Amino acid sequence: MISVNEALDRVLDLARAMPRQSVGLRQATGRYLADSVVAKYASPPFDTSAMDGFAVRAADLAEANENSPVRMPLAGEILAGRPADAPLAPGKVVGINTGAPVPEGADAIVPVERTRSLGEGGARGEEVEILRAPSAGDHIRRAGEDFGVGEVLLGGGLKIDSRTTGLLASLGYGEVSVTRRPRVAVMSSGSELVEPGNPLGPGQIYNSNLFALTDLLTAFGAEVHPLGVVRDKPEETRAGLEAGFGYDVLVTTGGVSMGTRDLIRPTLLELGADEIFWKVRQRPGKPLFFAKMDATLCFGLPGNPVSVLTAAIIYLRPAILKMLGATSIDLPWENAIAGADFPKKKGLTFFARADRARNSPGDEKSEDGPVTVVPSTGQGSHQMKSFALAAGIVRLPEQAETVEAGAAVEFVDLASIC
Repeated sequence: MISVNEALDRVLDLARAMPRQSVGLRQATGRYLADSVVAKYASPPFDTSAMDGFAVRAADLAEANENSPVRMPLAGEILAGRPADAPLAPGKVVGINTGAPVPEGADAIVPVERTRSLGEGGARGEEVEILRAPSAGDHIRRAGEDFGVGEVLLGGGLKIDSRTTGLLASLGYGEVSVTRRPRVAVMSSGSELVEPGNPLGPGQIYNSNLFALTDLLTAFGAEVHPLGVVRDKPEETRAGLEAGFGYDVLVTTGGVSMGTRDLIRPTLLELGADEIFWKVRQRPGKPLFFAKMDATLCFGLPGNPVSVLTAAIIYLRPAILKMLGATSIDLPWENAIAGADFPKKKGLTFFARADRARNSPGDEKSEDGPVTVVPSTGQGSHQMKSFALAAGIVRLPEQAETVEAGAAVEFVDLASIC
């Protein structure tokens, strides 16, 4: 058996970045940028008005106030999307809309609220009274204020979300270069498995692994292809595995321990897969199997559901993120305090399900100190309820025995990754 860190290193050594592809901007959310995005022009591209009002020369209005407003002739109006026809002449003002280009010669914008129209019935007349003296630069958004030409705005490997989509749209991108999603085939093995929605026969259980893995791997960024269930028969196992070899990653559940019907590992080896490791010093998921078949990475996960999901989080998530070219692939472990004893066996890294203790800082989203965590009820690798309801996972080191209350531990919030 090898350690968790060594197993993860071997997985990441073989995880290769996927090729790039172009997708429409509407399909880009959740994808990872293949290249850095560099500004081809400044934003704003020209000086623009931040207010509806009047473009003015501040020096013309130095004496304006509400008791002694300055009357100015109006030289037309500038609308957004329509530059001024001529520079602003001294002694005049021009109406301007928010976002419209500031005309040459103007150095301030007077908001409409600080003026009085001299037209009849509220209509804009040929003159306007300015009720307050402006300062040069008032309410003008300067060219390049947001970013300048040649500025790196988004780095390669960044995950695209609604914020970055908006920025890309503002730059005029109809398509964007992203990393192709890894194509991951998922297959469950076991003659006892029944698809949800069907009645259970004697000795049968529902196939939860395929559903949970599909959702989890999709959340990690993979393009998931469920291959269904193979029974514990050599010919079915062989055919199922061969169907998965055309994908970037093949993930199986069950069939990797030492039972007489554990056929996944021996069949993969018979088919020529190169075994990278089998068995890791961890709980849950000790009989984890990892191999390579040509260009396909093969993960043989144990059959118990908690082992499946824990192994997917610890090993498959960073592998998929590396294949996507993500800038950060590590789990977001945070410091926590054990609020109760965490029993464990020495010699195995233990990924324990954990809940936040009552009145823990994490409950109030407080920044005042680390979260306090306690063991979830039910730590068996078959106990799916405790995983489904747990706040997160605590990583307890291999050489430790019972980790006592008050000790520092590492904790990852499941809601942040699932």
